[in-house]
Amino acid sequence: MAADSDPPAKMGPDTPPELSEAEMDKVGETKMAAAEAASNGEHAKAIEMYGQVLAKMPSPLVYAKRAECFLKLKKPNAAIRDCSAALAANPDSAKALKIRGKAYRYLGKYEEAQKDLSLAQRIDYDDSIDELQKFVNKRCADRQARLVKKRVKEEAKAEAKAKARREKARKEYEEQQKKEAASMPAAGGGMPDMSGMGGMPGMGGMPGMGGGGMPGGMEAMMAQLMSDPEMMAAMSNPKVAQAMQACMGNPMAAMQYMNDPEIGPVLQKLMGKMMGGGMGGMPGMGGMGGMGGGMPGGVPSGSSAPKEPEGASIEEVD
Repeated sequence: MAADSDPPAKMGPDTPPELSEAEMDKVGETKMAAAEAASNGEHAKAIEMYGQVLAKMPSPLVYAKRAECFLKLKKPNAAIRDCSAALAANPDSAKALKIRGKAYRYLGKYEEAQKDLSLAQRIDYDDSIDELQKFVNKRCADRQARLVKKRVKEEAKAEAKAKARREKARKEYEEQQKKEAASMPAAGGGMPDMSGMGGMPGMGGMPGMGGGGMPGGMEAMMAQLMSDPEMMAAMSNPKVAQAMQACMGNPMAAMQYMNDPEIGPVLQKLMGKMMGGGMGGMPGMGGMGGMGGGMPGGVPSGSSAPKEPEGASIEEVD
């Protein structure tokens, strides 16, 4: 049935008025006339008469009978209102539950219909309601199955989307790792190639180098330097690598980098390892830039400091 939208029918008063005996007889006659009209199919007339009865002597049964007439006229919403009024006064009114269950069924509200019909059958079983109840139960089961199927489908769809997002994130992470690995220099990648250089130019050769190539153990020293995490990190700096290349071409260039906060510490660490790393120091360099094997004005290597003449004093010298 299509849902009716007529204005609600007038309900009886919450507190019935006190009636005289004559008025009560009149209400009884009206009630009988309403029932006769309903049995003759004159439902509109019956509804009007039941309204008169409700105005004087409202009762759950009269509400239920008027609701039945409304349902006959295909006005399920009006029937539901009257049945709800009846059940508010008497929750165990089986007639009101059956009529309201039917009205819900005609509106397609199968869950509500199932609830009312089941309760009505427990209160007062009716064979005529049995088939309707089976129909409503089947509709409820079918609807529940559809809801479960829809929920399962939605959950599977949501899981597929989540899986796709995880896979995308994994691929992006792997690509980022590859890019970072490609951008990092290989071991010793920042150190200029010193093989075959015949010693460092301008240094006159290192002891044991024989004027060419790295001395014995030099390869091991360079491998040791490149295995140092700090050296590796430093050599990944293009500025440091460029400075090291310059120093390999001209050792005296190292002096201009010593005060650089990035390059100086690297050069100091490198020189420290070369000077004390089992290479026997760096004698024989011929001095740095014409230093003549020693620091200008310094004490020659292996010599002791000059001593004052024994017994001499300042006055005697003067």
